[in-house]
Amino acid sequence: MLMRDAVLRDNASGETRTVASAADALASEGMPRPLDVLGAAAARGEFSVEWPAMSEELKIAAAGGPNAERLCRRKPSLWNVLAYEREWSDFSEYNDFLDEESPVFHKKRYQMDVYEELLFDEFDKLGRGSKVLDAGGGVGRAAARLAGRGCDVTLVDASPRALTAAWGRLARVGAGSYDLAWADAEDLSGAVAPRAMDAALALETLCYLNDPEAALAGIAGTVRRGGWVAFSVESMAGALTADARAAGLGSAMSAAVRREITVEGELHVKYLSAGRLERMSREAGLRDAKIVCCHHVADGPLGRVIGDEHWSDPAFARRAKIVERALWKIPPRMSAGRALLVVGRVR
Repeated sequence: MLMRDAVLRDNASGETRTVASAADALASEGMPRPLDVLGAAAARGEFSVEWPAMSEELKIAAAGGPNAERLCRRKPSLWNVLAYEREWSDFSEYNDFLDEESPVFHKKRYQMDVYEELLFDEFDKLGRGSKVLDAGGGVGRAAARLAGRGCDVTLVDASPRALTAAWGRLARVGAGSYDLAWADAEDLSGAVAPRAMDAALALETLCYLNDPEAALAGIAGTVRRGGWVAFSVESMAGALTADARAAGLGSAMSAAVRREITVEGELHVKYLSAGRLERMSREAGLRDAKIVCCHHVADGPLGRVIGDEHWSDPAFARRAKIVERALWKIPPRMSAGRALLVVGRVR
């Protein structure tokens, strides 16, 4: 397992040991699911986790400082990593949105509900023990649901803070097995073996990378023939009309022409058209790829006028889902939702 090489530091005593040695010690004492025990302790702050980076660039970017900024100027996608780690220090309640105390917990749960409904047929085919890759899985919003179904999940993310949060979330599920790796979704060669997975997800990941085509090919290459791959990216129409950062810069027109936006220290996004998504899916070896524009209500233009507090109301969420379903019928090239979701099978 990849995560067994991570190092746990006891925040009370300062003692360090690997996840492997700590888990083996608990197992020898008869403790069931020792990784869950350790993950729960890390989530409570009893341990700090030092994840082994599978990319030196990720270590530099996550550390911040002048070296990170120089690297990000050469590889703009790493601005996302640098900014995200800084936000964990300043706005952890928003980043760890699976915590029920997060102000955006209900909204984020609704967003994942949308994905799960759109992927109902694919999720329904996953049985206990199905192996699923969650590339760019963040704090585990998809991985936790898959683990709850009994799937064996491998979650890869560019943020060590997100990995620790995801570990705690998966530990609470107490079902399925899981592995975690600090890696860039553009290079999974050291994290996942070819054709080892039954399915793969990359939700809201590829558009933040320098080479989304290569990343998709690598992700699809981890899935057995006949398995499925689902990924989503930002829809330019929905993003540029809803994202205050882009609008505040007065650069929406420029971004629309270049289909890309970079804000130093903040973000880097590529806006991939439906035609490009179809082409990259074919080139990655996916067949029968379907594209749906989604997340119109909680995100996109409509999301700007709906306060986060409304999503805790189940009746409101049900009404929003009715509107959302109706808008899925609009062709992707004509829609203004926040995300484009693609799902296909590996040839």
